[in-house]
Amino acid sequence: MGNTMCIYLKSMIEKMDDTYENEFSIPILTEIIPFQISECSELDCRGQIKKLLSQDYKILIQTPNLPKRKLLSHLHIQARNNYFTLYNVSASSYTDDIWELLNDRQYANGHTFFFMKDTEEIEFELPQSSTKRLKVIKVKNNEIIILRLELGEGIRLTFRE
Repeated sequence: MGNTMCIYLKSMIEKMDDTYENEFSIPILTEIIPFQISECSELDCRGQIKKLLSQDYKILIQTPNLPKRKLLSHLHIQARNNYFTLYNVSASSYTDDIWELLNDRQYANGHTFFFMKDTEEIEFELPQSSTKRLKVIKVKNNEIIILRLELGEGIRLTFRE
């Protein structure tokens, strides 16, 4: 995934002063601590997105329900509540327009995106406001990848049972 800056094992993560989501500025929460966290830098994020999609990762995009985005209307809805919708983007549904949305809205309130290999048995608890974070539940034996497009950085969370 690029030049690895640091790898943190679960034993190191458990000793952090704050929760790992806060320590690494991760826009989502999980119910369990990852087995490993890898930080990478100097990424070509646009190329990385295409590579991840070609490896059957899905992009999960959380957006506020208002305003409605016609661009996303054809995508599979993974989860929805009164405030947010979580869309599932596969390689076949990914377009340059989605890249533009991710790039333009990455730091907008309520917009979150990340990659997952397997979304089948995962549960997603969408937040009730833009000040809260999406929670990913039952994420065992999976990976979550978060890209920081502006910075050319990525974080890979590896979960093992």
